[in-house]
Amino acid sequence: MVYVFTFPLAVSLLANWDNVPSLFKRLATPTAASWVQAVGSVGAIVGLVWVFRAEGQRAAAVEEARQRAKLMAIGKIAYRAAAIVVVGAGVSDDDGNVQRWPRDGHRSALSALRAVDLSLLQDPVLIDLILSILWNSEQTLELVRKIDENDGDDNSNIVRVRSIKKIGQAAERTLVGLREKFPEGVGVNWRSQISLA
Repeated sequence: MVYVFTFPLAVSLLANWDNVPSLFKRLATPTAASWVQAVGSVGAIVGLVWVFRAEGQRAAAVEEARQRAKLMAIGKIAYRAAAIVVVGAGVSDDDGNVQRWPRDGHRSALSALRAVDLSLLQDPVLIDLILSILWNSEQTLELVRKIDENDGDDNSNIVRVRSIKKIGQAAERTLVGLREKFPEGVGVNWRSQISLA
């Protein structure tokens, strides 16, 4: 921007090098001083507008990056909670055994997901996915708790494990939805990251 004003002045000075003293004499008049001041004022205003605009764009980019990072963190929390349900459903056997269920990881992922403030999210599809994962996680954790407490007979536990497997299938669908919402990846190699009991 400064080059726009200084380059023509430098060219005119170099082109009229022999007449430089007379050029300064012409600039020394009161009207020339007014014109120089006016051009300087306009240049200062243009410079300020440019600086404020650049600052606004930079601040918007920083805010957008911060929001995207927050969404990625929420996506990772949701993905982990859904993945635990899927993995847990896979290791539950048809006889009502949930000994290898990742209980601690499930509880911590569920509490982290409960802490997400859904009112901050503006994407209804993402909100729906997170609510679905919350429901799946809470239902499976409750079923596992009942099996652990041996609440009912063996047939009840077999029915509960079948329910867990169905919820696991639903959780797999939510994993697909999360992968679509976050194509850059929120759950890379999630099966290896979940430790089984």
